[in-house]
Amino acid sequence: MNKVGNIYWNKPGAKSDPRSRKAVKKDGQPRWAAPVAAGVLSLMICLTINYRAYSDLQKETAQKQALIEQIDSVKNENLDLQEDIYKLKRDPKTIKLEAKKLGLRGPR
Repeated sequence: MNKVGNIYWNKPGAKSDPRSRKAVKKDGQPRWAAPVAAGVLSLMICLTINYRAYSDLQKETAQKQALIEQIDSVKNENLDLQEDIYKLKRDPKTIKLEAKKLGLRGPR
């Protein structure tokens, strides 16, 4: 029989009909279920890993910013101390003020 005869004379579910193949396995699950499940699982794993990496990046960025601020603060304090040292070595007014604080008398 030719194709036309198969279409009209055979039952729609007959094995000779190529359209009768269903997208269902013998155990009742659709053929696309396993690949879709694997894809969804892979996507979930990728999202979890990327979210964790993103949150770690955010923490490290905050730590870096805190350290930068701390470094700036220490640098400013260091400059103030260097200025005080310079004044104590060379400025007579500052030397007299510090001597008075310590209870020392100037030369007579």
